Amino acid sequence: MKSLVTCITDVIKAHQAAFDKAYHWGFLIDWDHCVILTDRSAKRQGTWQFMSACLLGSFGTTHMLVDDRESSLWVLLYIAMRYTPNSLPPVVLHHDLESWFQDSILGPCGDTGGVGKQFMLNDKQALPSFYVHSLNELLQELADVFAVQYQPEPSEADYALYDFMKVSPTLQMAKTTQMGEYLAKIEKRNSPIWLFKTLYKHAKLTQVPDKKGKDWHKNTCYS
Repeated sequence: MKSLVTCITDVIKAHQAAFDKAYHWGFLIDWDHCVILTDRSAKRQGTWQFMSACLLGSFGTTHMLVDDRESSLWVLLYIAMRYTPNSLPPVVLHHDLESWFQDSILGPCGDTGGVGKQFMLNDKQALPSFYVHSLNELLQELADVFAVQYQPEPSEADYALYDFMKVSPTLQMAKTTQMGEYLAKIEKRNSPIWLFKTLYKHAKLTQVPDKKGKDWHKNTCYS
């Protein structure tokens, strides 16, 4: 598991560097499929199982860098559910994999999906418990931030109250309000370094098991 988290950390670092060097003219799918697009909402780009819930949910949605960042969560969760010990019995594990990674509804313009992913992000208790404790903490931290995309935006009154509290001696209290936490998550999600630093931190914390294969095996929900 330490190797997996380390690999995803390196991918995110390379992805951000490629995006920056492209001067935001394109976005990375695979190294051999990197293209410059004039209309990023023309069609979906990516692997269905790992695309953000936002992109799966509708047609014409602009593919943004934050969608690729969210994909890191789905890659990590998918591999963890398939190949590491967790709390779910095989039948439930199979159901959750189908719901979160395969769900689709055929409409007049094509398939849409992402409902299962949004449900998981907004109800993080649905996450399995994994044998590797640091993996649980990482998944919770990532899901908590990426969920903000799918939560109601605060009202104008919430913004006004937060602005009032910011200029008063209660600034620190303002940060702990629902509005303050919402804005903090938006800032993390949009940050070019937050995801890398979070993955890097947990990669360092993840211990290599003392017995070979102790944190890695093929689960029985699929052959």
